[in-house]
Amino acid sequence: QMTHDELLTRLLVTDKTNMTMEVIKWQSALYAVVELHKPCLIKDSIIYCEGCSNSAFFPWDSCPTIQAIEKELG
Repeated sequence: QMTHDELLTRLLVTDKTNMTMEVIKWQSALYAVVELHKPCLIKDSIIYCEGCSNSAFFPWDSCPTIQAIEKELG
């Protein structure tokens, strides 16, 4: 599993020369979702997903959103 920073780096495309505007928009949207699902530390021991904390507390490495994105990225 990637760290949050590794995932963001993988999604950050610096050379957009051959990308259509539609692809750039989707890449930016996915980057924003990963930003929302960042890891947060509670009580010096538990790292949970901030994006999921409104409805449930998932450890960051078990966040269904992050897992789905990583699966699709291969």
